[in-house]
Amino acid sequence: MQQLLHIQPPPHYSGPGTHPLLLELTPEPSFPLPGAGVTLAIPTTGAMTPGDRLDLYRVDPDTSQFVPEPDATGNPVTGTIDAGGVTATFNNVAHLSTIVGMVPATIQVAIDIKPGDDPASIQPSSNGKTPVAILSSATFNAPAMVDQSTLTFGHTGDELSLSFCSGAQDVNGDGLPDLVCHFDTRVASFQPGDVQGVLKGKTVQNIHFQGMDAIRIVP
Repeated sequence: MQQLLHIQPPPHYSGPGTHPLLLELTPEPSFPLPGAGVTLAIPTTGAMTPGDRLDLYRVDPDTSQFVPEPDATGNPVTGTIDAGGVTATFNNVAHLSTIVGMVPATIQVAIDIKPGDDPASIQPSSNGKTPVAILSSATFNAPAMVDQSTLTFGHTGDELSLSFCSGAQDVNGDGLPDLVCHFDTRVASFQPGDVQGVLKGKTVQNIHFQGMDAIRIVP
């Protein structure tokens, strides 16, 4: 079944996170399966971050394309990477077919580092905080959607520099509420020659996002 990994992933997904699993029962039951369906633990294609989200897709036998795998109520099945990082658990699976856990693609969001300072001046040795506005759009409500505990910011975007978030405000005057958070400038670990700062995080639905903005390193 490994050839299924070469099928074009659905829009907004970076590719498969699990190996394909062919499920068959003899005799074949009627679908959807009664009650809560079945729970499945599927091996991942490599080590992944525990707690990350995967969405379950099945291969449509008529088109050979991926379509969402619904549960007994018709809602898409979502799974979670287990503690060891090498399996994903999916609950309420109500249809048996060839299934694959798909990795949601990272959402690109707009950010404004040190709003009002363009490009933002950063002094890496400063003991202060660097404010970063996560900007909302028609499809991304930053104050409502961002899991603030997951935010990282700095030279690579993986720096654990979050100090606090000060709440919603319309930073860019577009009528949408933005989320302003403050990061420890030293911990952000900017380097001479850096020309952008990177912010990473997850939404409350466990979807990864990333934003970048221009900076200027000053002594």
